Parts: sequence; structure tokens; C-alpha cells
Amino acid sequence: MSFCPGCGSEVLESAEICPTCGTRVNVVNKRELPRRSDGLLVTGEKSSGLAVLLGFFIIGAGLMYAGRVGLGIAHLILSIIFCWTFLVPICLWLYGMFKAYDLCEEHNRLWAQYLTQ
Repeated sequence: MSFCPGCGSEVLESAEICPTCGTRVNVVNKRELPRRSDGLLVTGEKSSGLAVLLGFFIIGAGLMYAGRVGLGIAHLILSIIFCWTFLVPICLWLYGMFKAYDLCEEHNRLWAQYLTQ
């Protein structure tokens, strides 16, 4: 059992409206959360700037923050394995920052659309 925010009377957990005063008690969101192109559920905003900043300091960290943990770890491992070439880590570093920014922007766009529906 829960209590009505309007009158304080006891109401059932499944009730949407208080039977005593008519106040909405449980507003159930029936809309399904959106998914990004990579299948990740969008549940809030992500900072694109933070994703780029993390990726700048640690290869793959921005991708991990953006929700692509496996890809971020792969970037980190590959950059360590191929550190002697310098070209591979630099390409992974740059790609990781751009991809993390892009994923966060897509995430935020979908979240904004969800909130305005």
C-alpha cells in the first residue's frame, strides 16, 4: 500500500487515481524508451564533451562512457599491442574521440525526442 500525495489516504500500489480525492497517484509511463543505432537503451543525457575529454586522456575511455565498453576496451588493448607503430594508436585515439562524441550526440538527440513526445 502507498499513500496519496493529495489527501494522505491509503491507496493500492496499482492505483493511478486516489479513490478518496481523485489526485493522480501513480502516473505510469507507457512509452517505450528509445534505442540507439547500436541497440543501447537511452535513459538520460550523456555529455559529449566529457566523452571527448575522457577519450583524449585514455584511449577508449570515451567510448566506454558512451556505452560501447567492449569497443573501448578493444581500442585500449590494440593501442597497447601496437604502441611501437605510433600510427595505429593515433588512429584509434582520434577515431575513439570522434565516435564517442557521435554516440553521445545521437543519445542526447533521441532522449530529447523522447521527452518531447
